[in-house]
Amino acid sequence: EDMAWELYEDEINDQIRNTDRKVSSDDEYEVERRGYVKKIINKIGYVELISEYQNRKGFRESIDAYVEEHIPIIKKESDHYILKYLHNSERSGEVLPSNCLDLHKKLLTLNWNNVFTTNYDNCIESAYVDKQIELQGFNKRVEDLEHRIENNDKKIEAEKREINKRETVHIQRNEDGDLPLNIGGDSINLSFDKIKKLEIENDKFNFQLKQLRRKIEAENINVVKHSSDLQIQKIRNIIKLHGSIPEDKKDRFEFDSDIHKRYVISKQDYDGYPQKHEAFTQLMRISLLQDSFCLIGFSGVDPNFIAWISWVRDIIERKTDGKQNQEYKIYLIDVNAEVITPEKELFYRNHRIVQIPICSEEIIKTLEQDSKESIDRTNKSQVLEFFFSFLSSDSN
Repeated sequence: EDMAWELYEDEINDQIRNTDRKVSSDDEYEVERRGYVKKIINKIGYVELISEYQNRKGFRESIDAYVEEHIPIIKKESDHYILKYLHNSERSGEVLPSNCLDLHKKLLTLNWNNVFTTNYDNCIESAYVDKQIELQGFNKRVEDLEHRIENNDKKIEAEKREINKRETVHIQRNEDGDLPLNIGGDSINLSFDKIKKLEIENDKFNFQLKQLRRKIEAENINVVKHSSDLQIQKIRNIIKLHGSIPEDKKDRFEFDSDIHKRYVISKQDYDGYPQKHEAFTQLMRISLLQDSFCLIGFSGVDPNFIAWISWVRDIIERKTDGKQNQEYKIYLIDVNAEVITPEKELFYRNHRIVQIPICSEEIIKTLEQDSKESIDRTNKSQVLEFFFSFLSSDSN
């Protein structure tokens, strides 16, 4: 909206002055102004508006600087987070609530294969940083258990050597007739008891070790900002498909080796994405073909996403040989509870997208029954929190 206003301020003011309705207060003016801004965005289109902004400014960096002036990142300082704007120090420094990333953290605890994001901010990565601190504690516990198992193994070997030594001496003395047969038997039995206790303790340690390693493997995530960060081994990823705001404005200006942009945002960026960022494109295509996607905070009408799901649709239709296939590939989590238009409904159906209006009466009732708590359906964050809890339940 700010960009549309900057580009069309004079035209919008002319429209307001020439309107038949009398605008007599600042509040009325703001309502009119925002109304015209939305009309312009709807008429021109989001990506075309950004391209026009670049054309008027005359250079690409104007768009990237605009993103960094208007979208903050968050920075952790001791026990709280603050907002930081890369090119606007006056707006930086706002302290955020300590629980500001709770939803992001909850999202990361769910059993996704990967988390793809087109957001430029660093909220999802910051939520994982907190998780990494917890994982460091798990890794320390793993090291401790491995050390204790190793020590126990050494004690077991020492006891076995002692048993062998005593048995050898016992046999030799018995052959000479110097000692009765039961000499040394009690100490040997004591060693066997020690070994048994140590082995039982090691079994317990190995079980704990197995559980910890599973937890670390399940919660360990690789943050991918460049296609070269993608790893062959099976590991979960947070994949920044459209760029990421750096912590320092002096950081290298690029996105995925493209030195002409830092963010995918304009029409030109979307048009050139399949060629310039082939690894990301192929990953998304394969993931869409093999898995199902859950869209959260995402409309599903991003130009890249439409291109990807259209490709997948072509492949699936070829496999079905023209037969009707109702397999859903994408679950759109909708917190707005708005009635979808006929054209969007057709688009969803054709591309195997199912809309899940989690603020609807039916779903709220299900979430309340599952949690045994009352939910304020006007509080979208709360609804999402209960929805994530519902998904995390083994019974669901």
